[in-house]
Amino acid sequence: MSPTQAGRPPVILLIGTVDTKSDEMAYLRESVEHLGGTALVMDVGVLGKGGFTPDILNSEVAAAAGVTLQQVMETGDENTSMKLMATGASLIATQWYVEGRFDGLLALGGTMGTDLALDVANALPLGCPKVVLSTIAYSPLIPPDRIPPDLIMRLWAGGLYGLNRLCKAALGQAAGAVVGACMARAAEADRRPVIGMTSLGSSALSYMKKLKPALEARGYELAVFHTTGMGGRAFEDLARRGYFACVMDFSLQELVNDLAGSCVSAGSERLLGAGLAGVPQIVAPGATDMVDFPAWTRCPSQFEGRSVHEHNRLIASVCIDPEMRRHVARAIADRLEQATGPTCLLLPMGGVEQWDRPGEPLHDPEGLKAFTDEMVHVISPGTVFQPVDAHINDEAFAVAALRVFDGWVAAGLVPPGVVDTSPHAPPLRGSLPPEGADPAWGGPAPDRRPRAPVGAQALVLDFGGVISRMLFETHPLTEKALGLAPGTLTWKGPFDSASDPLWQDMQADKLSERDYWMARTREVGCLVGEEWDAMETFVQRARGADVEAVIRPEAVAIIEAAKAAGKRLAILSNELDLFYGADFRTRLPLLQLFDVIVDATYTGILKPDPRAYEAVTEALGLPAGECVFVDDQKRNADGGVKAGMQVVHFDVLRPAVSFATARELLGLSS
Repeated sequence: MSPTQAGRPPVILLIGTVDTKSDEMAYLRESVEHLGGTALVMDVGVLGKGGFTPDILNSEVAAAAGVTLQQVMETGDENTSMKLMATGASLIATQWYVEGRFDGLLALGGTMGTDLALDVANALPLGCPKVVLSTIAYSPLIPPDRIPPDLIMRLWAGGLYGLNRLCKAALGQAAGAVVGACMARAAEADRRPVIGMTSLGSSALSYMKKLKPALEARGYELAVFHTTGMGGRAFEDLARRGYFACVMDFSLQELVNDLAGSCVSAGSERLLGAGLAGVPQIVAPGATDMVDFPAWTRCPSQFEGRSVHEHNRLIASVCIDPEMRRHVARAIADRLEQATGPTCLLLPMGGVEQWDRPGEPLHDPEGLKAFTDEMVHVISPGTVFQPVDAHINDEAFAVAALRVFDGWVAAGLVPPGVVDTSPHAPPLRGSLPPEGADPAWGGPAPDRRPRAPVGAQALVLDFGGVISRMLFETHPLTEKALGLAPGTLTWKGPFDSASDPLWQDMQADKLSERDYWMARTREVGCLVGEEWDAMETFVQRARGADVEAVIRPEAVAIIEAAKAAGKRLAILSNELDLFYGADFRTRLPLLQLFDVIVDATYTGILKPDPRAYEAVTEALGLPAGECVFVDDQKRNADGGVKAGMQVVHFDVLRPAVSFATARELLGLSS
């Protein structure tokens, strides 16, 4: 048996409705234990108790979502009930995984259980084994953007109601899959920095065949992602979390697919992860001349009459017209402009994939000219722009990429590679270039000694939304405290922006954050028959009874870890005492851990005013670059970037991931 953590057998978190699937959950638990694992059962049912006592009660799951189980049951709507349980289950699972309490996830259910399971699986990081046993496994009912890129699904055949031999076989195989995945996880002692690269197979785009041996010779490990939807999602997730030392994002057809509405998409945030995380990125528009579609369907009607390449019986590609190629160029430029780290665009003037060469089915010189002309005009001045007089698959393109990469290494923008020159070191895979090749293609640069990572010296946190849960997340608590009927408060901000036009206006800078919350304050005051003209009234009435109940446990964990590591702690808030009242600090002992609190309630200087960031760094006595700043509002995060701070744009939908990124920047173990 391969131990997963501290020599212990794999611990599997089992999630299901113990009230209706008691026998099945018990059988799953026995199957995991029979295979040498340990099972922790989380009950997400809302109808009552099952045939055994789970490790995590359904009442605890509801409490994690900020409600009681009774309130969940009283919603009167099973969809709303399960959404609440999904929120609680996701919060518990992410926190427990960060704390090392389990190694893999196994969830089962029908449509309701699968809906919840996908939320939990998406909340866990890439690499955590995830198995979902479902009656709708791989069904077209499941949209691609809800499927985690490393999810294992298995059809729960014959298991809708009660145990039988078919059901037991499915349960046993699912248990074997997750236990086996946990036991097979290997963490090799490889000190080489990882370079993330994208490509569309090796026939359409072949640059990695030249770049892989060259990067390995320089002391780097290369991970290449297949950009057919899931590959791009995995790449973006890792890039956003700062996993890569540098990215070479040379295959962008998933971006084109998303713009065209194709199902072969990595989502609307493609080409944003590395840039927003400040990861150095070298980008090229590989395969941006076409849209993919399932080969077993008809070509999308808007592209009828255009040239088509059928790659196999699963995937085909159609050439897009010159106007859409101009649109793609503008989309690339817009996303690169948002980058906060070193960014270079290499533009291969001779073509962007193998099938656009002369004589190939997607050869379109008019479309290529439209794209390159538009790209030249729209690229941002903040992006290093290098036209390359070659095709993307030519050696000259790979040489150009290495020149940029080597320049960034020399400038300290990319950490140096680690080349093991000891006599017992294994040989590097790949071969060096033939004698006389371009110098940029050569072996390792001088002085590749590894540098010890030095974490930032201070953690600067926004309060509302980062340390405390947002009011959107605690509507049930608010409704109970104010005597409102469940479901009265329907505005959900970032959790459902379509339901909240006022939030959309705030995100578009049409009103300030204070103006937004004052509008909500007056609105809720009217609902209880009172006139409220102070945000403090709303917050204290909604949350005053138990302030610690609305604090994120992930925030407490990183604050305590940073303090224990000798890091400086600060809060930079636009409204701490304005919203919570001057006596709030005495009622929340956690705030006593902070060295500095800069509150615009008193300074009158609101983020993203540069003076706000200057005030907190001066109070800390540290340069901005030594401070990790975490804020859930993009404009405030952008202000931190401009001030020179290391910034984490906090994702309220995935708080554990955001705090994990901050931990990495601080040099803290997760």
